Parts: sequence; C-alpha cells; structure tokens
Amino acid sequence: MFDNIIAKIEELLNRFGEGIVEILRGEKDIAMYSMELKEKMDEIGKEMIKEACGLVDEIVRNEKKRKERYEVVRKDKRSIKTIFGDVEETCQEFCVSNL
Repeated sequence: MFDNIIAKIEELLNRFGEGIVEILRGEKDIAMYSMELKEKMDEIGKEMIKEACGLVDEIVRNEKKRKERYEVVRKDKRSIKTIFGDVEETCQEFCVSNL
C-alpha cells in the first residue's frame, strides 16, 4: 500500500543530493532547487492524502455494523483540495439496506 510513497521519498532523497551537487557546480541556483523540491514534496503529500482517504474508505466499507444497515449504491470520483494540490479519489455512497 505504501510502496509508491516510499519510492517517491527515495526519489526525493536522491534528488536532494543531486541538487546540492548541481548548486555547488553552479548548474542550478537555490531558488530553482527549492521549487523542484517543493514540487516533489507536494507529490508525496498528495500521494499520502490519497492513501489515507483510501484506507478510511476501506475501513468504513468493511465495518460490520455498517454492512448490517447500509449498502454501497455507487462510487464517484471526487477531487479534494489540499495544501499539496488537488487529490483525485473515489468516494462511495451508502444507503439504507433493504435486507
């Protein structure tokens, strides 16, 4: 579940070292470096929010008491505004079960 986040963090750490070397060589200035770093960190933040939403959704969907009274009637895509940017997520709609 968290493999994608871990891969992005590893990529960020690699870019951190490469960026420092590029600054020392004069190939990049600190402003450009900080913008690239922010983009990567926002990417990681969005991925973490998406994973958290998916985890909460899974817990609600599999909760025993919810299953006794409610059923999933549809799934919709939604966009959540965060400080990292927009996060696309699938949202489930429940209604009272006719069981």
